[in-house]
Amino acid sequence: MAILIVCPGMHDPQWTAPLSEQLRTGALWPGAKHYIFPHHPHWAWSPHALRTWLGTTVALGSPLVFLGFSAGCVAAIATAWACQYQRDYPVEAVIALDGWGVPLVGPFATYRLSHDRYTHVTGAWLGPGDQSFYAEPAVPHQQLWQAPQRVWGWGTANPTAAISGLGQGVGVPHRYMTALQFLGQCLSDYGET
Repeated sequence: MAILIVCPGMHDPQWTAPLSEQLRTGALWPGAKHYIFPHHPHWAWSPHALRTWLGTTVALGSPLVFLGFSAGCVAAIATAWACQYQRDYPVEAVIALDGWGVPLVGPFATYRLSHDRYTHVTGAWLGPGDQSFYAEPAVPHQQLWQAPQRVWGWGTANPTAAISGLGQGVGVPHRYMTALQFLGQCLSDYGET
């Protein structure tokens, strides 16, 4: 079973509390082990800080899934690449919540969630993810992180990723769902459900 590494953004630490509670109670990913990268506004985007913390927190060789929000997506994707390149932690997936402007490609599964259609469409230029989700109706940026169970939108498969051989996703069809349901489907391939 993969370990979930949660990478918050540059925001009030209380924003992460509801997600942390859903992970703690097993509502999001039953039976999963997870760690939340300690919050510090200047570290949120830093792959070096995340990599250093990871080396002191998680046993080498443990398979990882990264879940980043906003600026935390920068650290998540860069650290995933470093782990993959150095071969000390196998990376199974990177999930980016509102990682607008962050390239989302790699030799692992990628997922992109956006708080509105504009962010979804413009963020896809840097890698749409194997699967993606966008809120409709649009919601404030922070609501995607704080209350994914109240964010409705479209989960979509990205057929170009599958055609190119890069797709490793869970086959989410184009359907209306909550962001929490989408996250649960993404995570279901990497642990017990």
